[in-house]
Formats: sequence, C-alpha cells, structure tokens
Amino acid sequence: MIVAIIPAKSNSVGIPNKNITELGGRTLIQRAVTSANIPKIDKIFISTDIENITVEGVDEDKIAVLPRPRELTLDNAQVNDVVSFSVRQLNADGVFPHVVVVLQPTSPFRTSKHVSDALSQYVIYPNFDNCLLSGYWQDKFTYEGNYQCVEPVHHDAMYRKGREFYFSDSVFMENGAIYIAEAEYILTHNTFRNNKMVPFEMTRMESIELDSLVDWAIAETFLEFMEHEHNS
Repeated sequence: MIVAIIPAKSNSVGIPNKNITELGGRTLIQRAVTSANIPKIDKIFISTDIENITVEGVDEDKIAVLPRPRELTLDNAQVNDVVSFSVRQLNADGVFPHVVVVLQPTSPFRTSKHVSDALSQYVIYPNFDNCLLSGYWQDKFTYEGNYQCVEPVHHDAMYRKGREFYFSDSVFMENGAIYIAEAEYILTHNTFRNNKMVPFEMTRMESIELDSLVDWAIAETFLEFMEHEHNS
C-alpha cells in the first residue's frame, strides 16, 4: 500500500495562514492533494490541526484527515516527527502502508506527473534503507566553510575557465517537494531521509518553496508569466 502524507499545520511564521491561502485560485493544501491524486497512491492523508478543510476534485474515499496534536503544530515541530507520528496513527487505526510519499504544501509547482515519475524512479531501487528526495542540480560554483573562510566544492577556483561545469561534479539541492521512504524505515529511524538518497530532478522554477512573502511574490509572478505564455 502506498500512501501520501501532507503535513499542513494552521499557523505559519513566514506567511500567515499559508496552507489555506489561495495561489492562482487554489490553496496550497488543494495543490498538494491534487499532486497526490494519482493511481499509484492508494490513500491521501492530511496531517493537520485545521478544521473544515475543503478539497475538490478528489474521491472522498481516497482522502482523510489525521488530527495533529498541539505539540506538533508549534514552530519548533519537525516534519520528521509529524510524519512518523502520522504513520503510527495509521497503524493504530489498522492501516499499514508499505511506502510513504511526503508532500509538503510549500511546493506549489510540484505536479501529479512529478509524483508519479518519482515513484517510478523509487521502485527501481527497492530497499528498506532506500529514500528519495526531490531537488535540482546546482549549476553555480559552490563553496563550503564558515564566516571566516570558504573553500570551493568540486572545482578548482584558481584554475577554472569561464563557466565550465560538469554534471558529474554537480551539487544536488534539496527542494522540499517530494520525499519517499518505506513506512518501516520511518518508524525505525524517525525520519524519511538518510545519507545516501535517490535524487529526483525538478527544474529550478518547479522547485520554488514558499517560506516567506518574497517567495510568495516570486510564485505569483511565475504564475502570471505562465498564464501570459499560455495565452500568447
């Protein structure tokens, strides 16, 4: 059994009422549910403290709400804890998923095709410790270090030529849109990540993550651009 878990609490520091605010005519929760509404996913669960959630276009038998306790709605609550708590909730209700797909509402440009393709990629590598995350390949030169000194990552800063960059040396940037892991792994380690993950590639624009009002303005501008391109 494959289930999607959508963590969507009511309060938000960066963007007030973020998950129930409309972007392009749909709330972030609606967008997340729509992306999960694919044949490969058997059931969609929204982990939330929000009351009276309305979701359109999805069979009511395929979607359910998992009430979230107050301690998991606070600003310091971690999504790992929310997801593992949700899996334990399901087990207590007699639901025992094999694979869990985590879809955060903060990724409005993730689509059902992305989720379907990510699942197809995930099942190529069946393994208890196997986890998948979405992101994009960073095409800028990156550095690591501290406020006093940084060192180049995967390139020689002294002798590089122009904008030369090689895919094999790229840095993969996590975008928070899609995570996939076995339910048993999540319960065992209280996380859906590990130190060797399967990367699922999305574009930079598809990877926009809404954590601030600036992010929201960028997303609105992108939607307006896409609508203009569609109508032109």
